[in-house]
Amino acid sequence: MKPTVEQAHTLLKSNVTDDCHKAYSLEDVLEAESSSLLCPVPLEGVIDQIDFQNNEIRVNFIFRGKRYQSVQARTQISLNEVDQKKNCMLVFIGGNLDKPVISGLLMDLDESRSHTLIESDQSITIRSGAAEIILDDDSVEIRGDFVSTEASFVNKVSGGAVKIN
Repeated sequence: MKPTVEQAHTLLKSNVTDDCHKAYSLEDVLEAESSSLLCPVPLEGVIDQIDFQNNEIRVNFIFRGKRYQSVQARTQISLNEVDQKKNCMLVFIGGNLDKPVISGLLMDLDESRSHTLIESDQSITIRSGAAEIILDDDSVEIRGDFVSTEASFVNKVSGGAVKIN
């Protein structure tokens, strides 16, 4: 009988033999690891379903030729409705295939996006060197050494009060 991964590692580390007095070899350990259901590497998957009402996300992926469908997942990134059916990068808590975590979305370089949404409950800052755009609950600030606007048709500036200089 072949050992489990845990048995093989324990016996290999302790140099103890099993009840048949046979020491497990490194090959036994590697074979036990290759047949286990642990996934030590990230995998590509597909977001199958996003249910915001029930706070549930489900993904599909393939590991060692076996298809896993509609597995409940967690996420490290903010998702919205348009992300459903997109390819994603999955990592697994403790290597356990029953505990996938979406760590990012995957896109082809030539994939065109008609709309990209970046959301935050508090604020978003985009910064490059000394230039930055800050979005808060009710304000937008654009800062930089030189700020310019250009329009092919109309460049409209409006507000309750408009200050120039």
